[in-house]
Amino acid sequence: MQRYVQAMGLRNVLSVACEAIFRIPTRPEPPNVFADEVWATVLPKDLKNMTFAITGSSRGMGYELAKKIAERGGNLILLNRGGQHTEKARDEIAQLNKGGFTVMINCDLCDFASVRTAAEEVRKQTKTLDCLVLNAGLMAQKDVRTKDGYDIQMQANHLSHFLLTSLLFDVLEATAAAKGEARVVSHSSGARRAPDAPLQEDAFEKAWAPLVDGKPNPCVGDKFGKWRRYQQSKRANLAYTYALGDFIDSKPGCKVKALCCHPGATNSGLQSRTNASSWMDNFINGLAVVAGHSTDDGCLGLALATLKPDVSNNDFYGPLGLTGNATLLPDERDPSYSKQQLHMLWDKSVAATGAKWS
Repeated sequence: MQRYVQAMGLRNVLSVACEAIFRIPTRPEPPNVFADEVWATVLPKDLKNMTFAITGSSRGMGYELAKKIAERGGNLILLNRGGQHTEKARDEIAQLNKGGFTVMINCDLCDFASVRTAAEEVRKQTKTLDCLVLNAGLMAQKDVRTKDGYDIQMQANHLSHFLLTSLLFDVLEATAAAKGEARVVSHSSGARRAPDAPLQEDAFEKAWAPLVDGKPNPCVGDKFGKWRRYQQSKRANLAYTYALGDFIDSKPGCKVKALCCHPGATNSGLQSRTNASSWMDNFINGLAVVAGHSTDDGCLGLALATLKPDVSNNDFYGPLGLTGNATLLPDERDPSYSKQQLHMLWDKSVAATGAKWS
């Protein structure tokens, strides 16, 4: 909350609080401040013969990234749930593509079987994969379970991405061996530190523990629990990057790189797709809407992690503050992500998904 008061001023925060009594506050998306210059001067202009698979590429930041890649001639595999909306996005991206191919593959991240089928379809479409962009996510959803039995936010935001990476990792390895590198990019959020709470083991299991450290489990229920569950899933995104980076480092000669990013507060429209049911939901969503920068500016962390030359394993990109230009961020492993936490995430994710790693 203090970050929003500093960024917006107390009067604007109180104004959002009043509007939240009636609805999720809405504002026109602000103009770009940083994106145009970064795309013009920092990121490669020619992406021909490079292939990118992106989850959640029918709207928001995944959609913006896909359009930019298409304009620069890259091959695109769009991993989305099927429907008219996603087909329309596929067609719009394909029209922009200058020399590369654009295909859409149905991939429901709330269904492990769908993820496995999607991975097989990716392998049919390409023998190389320069970057797997794990962008899709759900925010502030009700306390429900997927058909596989896991929390809907944790499965969509982390577990299915963990499984998808394992199913395509040999393709990434082969591409990296041939070209010098390949990347896996995860998309976290400032919510990973709101609150700055460690990962809970039961976040990766089929039932919540009634108590955590002797107190009622903060992930249970829908009043504020939905936001704690979101925090756990977004913390898992960065923890997974560090755990995958360690796995890569343990494989002699492996040139795949695990990177992560966060968008900062972004007026991307995601807020309107939450299960807002209370004043608190409207208020939290409204703060991001009113304080947030444009979708293109919010996409810069994702773009740098995906495309910037000369990146390193475990790099983390995003704005230093609530908003701002994306930059290389400090490593957060010590003390927030202990080796014990990373091992727990990996072991629990394997147990949940059945993922097999070479």
